[in-house]
Amino acid sequence: MAQNQWTKIGVGPTYEMADAQCNLMAMGAQQGSFAMGSASFVAGAAIGSAIGNAIRTAYVKKQCMTMQGWKWMPVEATKVAVVNGKKVVVRNPNGKKTAEICVRNPASCQ
Repeated sequence: MAQNQWTKIGVGPTYEMADAQCNLMAMGAQQGSFAMGSASFVAGAAIGSAIGNAIRTAYVKKQCMTMQGWKWMPVEATKVAVVNGKKVVVRNPNGKKTAEICVRNPASCQ
Protein backbone atom coordinates (compact mmCIF):
# COMPACT_ATOMS: atom_id res chain seq x y z
CA MET A 1 0.00 0.00 0.00
CA ALA A 2 1.43 3.36 -1.00
CA GLN A 3 2.02 5.98 1.65
CA ASN A 4 0.88 9.56 1.18
CA GLN A 5 1.87 12.86 2.73
CA TRP A 6 1.08 16.58 2.37
CA THR A 7 3.55 18.11 -0.09
CA LYS A 8 4.14 21.83 -0.68
CA ILE A 9 2.99 22.79 -4.20
CA GLY A 10 2.82 26.57 -4.08
CA VAL A 11 3.03 29.66 -1.97
CA GLY A 12 1.17 29.77 1.29
CA PRO A 13 1.50 29.24 5.02
CA THR A 14 3.53 26.56 6.75
CA TYR A 15 1.99 23.09 7.04
CA GLU A 16 1.08 23.60 10.69
CA MET A 17 -0.77 26.86 10.00
CA ALA A 18 -2.59 25.49 6.92
CA ASP A 19 -3.52 22.28 8.76
CA ALA A 20 -4.94 24.18 11.73
CA GLN A 21 -6.96 26.55 9.55
CA CYS A 22 -8.31 23.75 7.36
CA ASN A 23 -9.25 21.59 10.36
CA LEU A 24 -11.34 24.47 11.68
CA MET A 25 -12.96 24.97 8.27
CA ALA A 26 -13.68 21.25 7.88
CA MET A 27 -15.47 21.10 11.24
CA GLY A 28 -18.05 23.48 9.82
CA ALA A 29 -18.82 21.09 6.96
CA GLN A 30 -20.62 18.59 9.19
CA GLN A 31 -24.40 18.41 9.04
CA GLY A 32 -26.83 17.32 11.71
CA SER A 33 -29.55 14.73 11.19
CA PHE A 34 -32.92 13.79 12.59
CA ALA A 35 -34.56 10.37 12.35
CA MET A 36 -37.72 8.80 13.75
CA GLY A 37 -38.71 5.18 13.51
CA SER A 38 -37.57 1.82 14.73
CA ALA A 39 -34.30 1.49 16.62
CA SER A 40 -32.60 -0.14 13.63
CA PHE A 41 -33.80 2.64 11.30
CA VAL A 42 -32.52 5.36 13.64
CA ALA A 43 -29.19 3.53 14.07
CA GLY A 44 -28.84 3.17 10.29
CA ALA A 45 -29.63 6.85 9.77
CA ALA A 46 -27.03 7.83 12.39
CA ILE A 47 -24.38 5.62 10.77
CA GLY A 48 -25.21 6.99 7.31
CA SER A 49 -25.02 10.55 8.60
CA ALA A 50 -21.66 9.87 10.27
CA ILE A 51 -20.23 8.40 7.06
CA GLY A 52 -21.53 11.35 5.02
CA ASN A 53 -20.03 13.81 7.50
CA ALA A 54 -16.65 12.03 7.38
CA ILE A 55 -16.59 12.16 3.57
CA ARG A 56 -17.67 15.82 3.51
CA THR A 57 -15.10 16.80 6.16
CA ALA A 58 -12.26 15.04 4.30
CA TYR A 59 -13.26 16.72 1.02
CA VAL A 60 -13.37 20.20 2.58
CA LYS A 61 -9.99 19.61 4.30
CA LYS A 62 -8.38 18.45 1.03
CA GLN A 63 -9.72 21.42 -0.96
CA CYS A 64 -8.73 23.88 1.77
CA MET A 65 -5.18 22.49 1.94
CA THR A 66 -4.89 22.75 -1.86
CA MET A 67 -5.94 26.41 -1.70
CA GLN A 68 -3.26 26.91 0.99
CA GLY A 69 -0.54 25.46 -1.33
CA TRP A 70 -0.45 21.84 -0.09
CA LYS A 71 -1.38 18.61 -1.90
CA TRP A 72 -1.93 15.03 -0.66
CA MET A 73 0.57 13.03 -2.74
CA PRO A 74 2.24 9.61 -2.68
CA VAL A 75 5.66 9.36 -1.05
CA GLU A 76 8.30 8.62 -3.67
CA ALA A 77 9.74 5.11 -3.47
CA THR A 78 13.28 6.38 -3.97
CA LYS A 79 13.96 9.66 -2.25
CA VAL A 80 17.34 9.67 -0.49
CA ALA A 81 20.61 10.40 -2.29
CA VAL A 82 23.97 10.20 -0.50
CA VAL A 83 27.00 11.72 -2.21
CA ASN A 84 30.20 9.78 -1.56
CA GLY A 85 33.14 11.26 -3.45
CA LYS A 86 32.50 10.72 -7.14
CA LYS A 87 29.53 8.39 -6.73
CA VAL A 88 25.92 9.07 -5.86
CA VAL A 89 24.26 6.20 -4.03
CA VAL A 90 20.47 6.16 -4.27
CA ARG A 91 18.62 4.37 -1.47
CA ASN A 92 14.95 3.59 -0.87
CA PRO A 93 13.28 4.70 2.40
CA ASN A 94 14.33 1.41 4.08
CA GLY A 95 17.99 2.22 3.39
CA LYS A 96 18.49 -0.49 0.75
CA LYS A 97 20.81 0.59 -2.08
CA THR A 98 18.85 0.78 -5.35
CA ALA A 99 21.37 2.41 -7.71
CA GLU A 100 24.87 3.84 -7.91
CA ILE A 101 25.50 6.64 -10.40
CA CYS A 102 28.84 8.08 -11.52
CA VAL A 103 28.76 11.88 -11.49
CA ARG A 104 32.24 12.89 -12.71
CA ASN A 105 34.53 10.44 -14.41
CA PRO A 106 32.74 7.15 -15.25
CA ALA A 107 36.06 5.29 -15.42
CA SER A 108 36.76 6.08 -11.75
CA CYS A 109 33.51 4.40 -10.65
CA GLN A 110 34.61 0.89 -11.56
